[in-house]
Amino acid sequence: MQRLVKDSSEFAIGFTDEDGVVAYSNNTIYNMYSGEEICKNTDFYKSIESDKVYPVYDSLCEYAVTEDAELSSDIYNLNNGVQTTSVGIEDIILDVTPVANETYNNQGLCWAAAIAAKYNYTIDLDDDNESPYVTASQVRTAAAQETGNNYTAGTPKFITAGLKHYGLLHSYMYNTMNATEIYRELYWKNPILMDLFTSTGTGHTVLLCGIKFLSSNTAKYYIADSDYTKNGLVEVYVNSSVFGNGDEFVYVSDMLPSNYGMLSSKWGGTYSYKFES
Repeated sequence: MQRLVKDSSEFAIGFTDEDGVVAYSNNTIYNMYSGEEICKNTDFYKSIESDKVYPVYDSLCEYAVTEDAELSSDIYNLNNGVQTTSVGIEDIILDVTPVANETYNNQGLCWAAAIAAKYNYTIDLDDDNESPYVTASQVRTAAAQETGNNYTAGTPKFITAGLKHYGLLHSYMYNTMNATEIYRELYWKNPILMDLFTSTGTGHTVLLCGIKFLSSNTAKYYIADSDYTKNGLVEVYVNSSVFGNGDEFVYVSDMLPSNYGMLSSKWGGTYSYKFES
């Protein structure tokens, strides 16, 4: 790679079952790990079976406009915004099991429970992964180890440390997502953490796991809430204003008791996303 860059050579990166990650430049194929020339003076398309090469795209929009993307694909034309073309978009509800909240030093560990739910979900996605599920307490301990600070709290410092410890995306922004951005994350099987805040400043972290469009004006978001785990994911109805602006999201659901302290809380921050908003 360094040699190709130094020589200002044009090159492409790909992957094959036989050689792993490869670089192709000037009719020569190189093994990206060893730098070894795999073959020279050859036509790339004739030397490697095309069905054994897996394309990588810089963006979801790039994927959506490739020849291989079917016009009926759920993400085709996603750059136009699912909030404007929501009718007919397939539902995405990831099979996430909520993890129960716990306490440490009289503080809730909702943030750690959300990370645990996401990590446990990734274990289920990999048939070869025999790692045990984790709990909120275990995630808190992991965040303490990462930061060297046993006083852990639901702040970006500790939440990103907990995500990083378990090999999860540890991105963070003090911002929300619209329906298009949410759909993009869920399409790639990536549930995202949401920081919710009440008008008095009380915070709570949950995991957004699904979206279902009911009409051009209504949808449901599916949320793993560590305070309410017995009935699965909490269903929150949202309207078209939320489609375009996550700042309009309000945490209200018939599945939550009327005295729940986080009712009517607003979305403030987002963690563990793949794509920049």
